[in-house]
Amino acid sequence: MLLSEMHSIDWWHRIELEPGLYTPGIVKHGKDGSNYEEYRFGIPKDLTGKTVLDIGAWDGYFSFACEKRNAKSVLAVDVPEEKGGNWGGTDGFNFAKKILNSKVKFKEASVENLSELAACRS
Repeated sequence: MLLSEMHSIDWWHRIELEPGLYTPGIVKHGKDGSNYEEYRFGIPKDLTGKTVLDIGAWDGYFSFACEKRNAKSVLAVDVPEEKGGNWGGTDGFNFAKKILNSKVKFKEASVENLSELAACRS
């Protein structure tokens, strides 16, 4: 059931849901899928105590990566497809959040509305 649900979603990123089980995303994240967020984007290995805002979160790859790196809180934001955003919708994010037992929060928002995002801080 869970595998068929996972494969019914349009994924952009390959997110490791459990050891060896990845979502079928388009982006492969480097040669072997490891350390992508560090060597490509410079995200530190340890985010202990940090608050993260993931703008354009899509299916949550970087949001969940930051949570795994011990961020205190993570807010993922994206705009809906009709406003030029994520063509995959929130199905991937919600599915991964459920399977990962994640505490990452999602808000439909745009960087043009930064005051709304400031109100979402935990």
